[in-house]
Amino acid sequence: MVAKKKNIVFCPSCGFENIEGNDNCESCLSDLRSVDVPETSQVVSESDLVTPISAVPMARPCTVELGATVREAIAEMHEAPSGAVVVVNEGRSVGIFTIRDVLDRTALKPGVLDEPIEAYMTPDPEALNEDDSIAFAINRMGDWGFRFIPVTREGDLIGMITVRDVINWVQGRYLGHVLAKHARAGA
Repeated sequence: MVAKKKNIVFCPSCGFENIEGNDNCESCLSDLRSVDVPETSQVVSESDLVTPISAVPMARPCTVELGATVREAIAEMHEAPSGAVVVVNEGRSVGIFTIRDVLDRTALKPGVLDEPIEAYMTPDPEALNEDDSIAFAINRMGDWGFRFIPVTREGDLIGMITVRDVINWVQGRYLGHVLAKHARAGA
């Protein structure tokens, strides 16, 4: 009679061989619950995340012209609360000024409101093309810490995608049925 071979899971902390399914290492008691969880994979071409960002509902960008004051940029952000304004010159994005810039660069500096926005904006912001994928936008937002990214078509500003836009798209695409189920259960 041949003994049935059991799957072994190596403890990442001490290297001890444990039988698959153990919650803790038999040697050092480290948590093994996530070690033997099989990884899932998805072929990228079948993922909705390769959808172009133009499919994500996004607002028209708030803009101010190069030469505007900090006061004008803040007023524009306040009128259409997006959290950012794109600084443009002849329809092209030349800078971005966000609520973070207001807090980090201008909030405690007296007299700054009437200074030109160029002194406080982030020049030449990273922009996405309307045909870039949602996965690429998520990568830029996650790796680079962007919350607002201008979207262009042939170099011309056409929109601004935000973290909130992407989250709303993901929720609608993947979580809509779950959220609806919870709403019905709570009603």
